[in-house]
Amino acid sequence: MKSNKVIQVILAIILLVDIVVTLFFYSKLPNQIAIHWNSEGVPNGFSTRFWGAFSPIFIIFVVVLLDFFFSKVYEHSYVVEGATEIYSISAFILLTIVILVSAAQIVSLMWNANYIINMAIIGNILSNIVICIIGFIFIVIGAFLKHTDTNAHLGFHIGPKVLSNDALKDDSIRKKVNRIDGNALEILGIVVIVLSFIFGTDKLATLMTFIVLISSLAIVIFTYSYSESLYRRKPKKE
Repeated sequence: MKSNKVIQVILAIILLVDIVVTLFFYSKLPNQIAIHWNSEGVPNGFSTRFWGAFSPIFIIFVVVLLDFFFSKVYEHSYVVEGATEIYSISAFILLTIVILVSAAQIVSLMWNANYIINMAIIGNILSNIVICIIGFIFIVIGAFLKHTDTNAHLGFHIGPKVLSNDALKDDSIRKKVNRIDGNALEILGIVVIVLSFIFGTDKLATLMTFIVLISSLAIVIFTYSYSESLYRRKPKKE
């Protein structure tokens, strides 16, 4: 797909830009640099100059490799129905991660090179953006699930041997479950986005972790219990 090739080019450009920027600032950095700041903009995490400067580049490089791997999976013969949408969502998520890591890396380098930057404001902005993007990803996946055609590899059914039960092999049952799970993920995404504008980032990080974990567990439990219930009540063919 042309759009996915564009994403791969953008990822490569971001990686190249980040390497150039890091090399430009590297000689201006102290031997120990700050890599994390609290909500008031006070550094509370430190690293050596080399690791602090180049570890984000390593993260971006790994993400670029993951995108390349997913694209190869999509191109080859074991692609299943719906793989285009799955790859598009994964590519969007990976691109978002790279953009955020790169932005945080550049801001961190500038601060450690003694440029005047209010890390409290920048940190809160980046944190809220991350949380909103996470919420948006839940909404996108939820909307995708609701409109997924029945097949053996989409939704919370991931093949016959992984996270599967007999009930989810039934097309009609899986479609019903996917529709409800999709609604739940959309609601979860909206809640996460709304909370990002209500609570401070420190409180929200803990709260969101709790909400996402509990909600995800509830969705998984519901998926299997409800699908099994539908399966048992469905008339069996003679």
